[in-house]
Amino acid sequence: MFGWTHVTLLIVVTQSHLIIHNLFEGMIWFIVPISCVICNDIMAYMFGFFFGRTPLIKDFANTIPGHGGIMDRFDCQYLMATFVNVYIASFIRGPNPSKLIQQFLTLRPDQQLHIFNTLKAHLVDKGMLGSLEDA
Repeated sequence: MFGWTHVTLLIVVTQSHLIIHNLFEGMIWFIVPISCVICNDIMAYMFGFFFGRTPLIKDFANTIPGHGGIMDRFDCQYLMATFVNVYIASFIRGPNPSKLIQQFLTLRPDQQLHIFNTLKAHLVDKGMLGSLEDA
């Protein structure tokens, strides 16, 4: 029971943390995933109603008439928050130069000098800096 409690808390707290991060990226990253889950639930209900043979494990409650209960509505929100957060981190949010410089400054001086020389040689090859003799 102790393990189940910690795993459940870890999942809920982590997913809630990701939802908050999505909100800080913009309200659209909160509204669109919720809308997708709601549309998915409605279409699953309609498909099951018209084409299904046996009724499924749905939580029919009176809170949202014609649909599942509150838990049925929000069962995918946490999973969707994870996917949206990964999408934002992978494709939307670009590299942050200030974070890169902070990481650069935490290196040892010899490592910083190696990165500096490599970057300098690269910029000279691209023609963005003068030759190595000029510098």
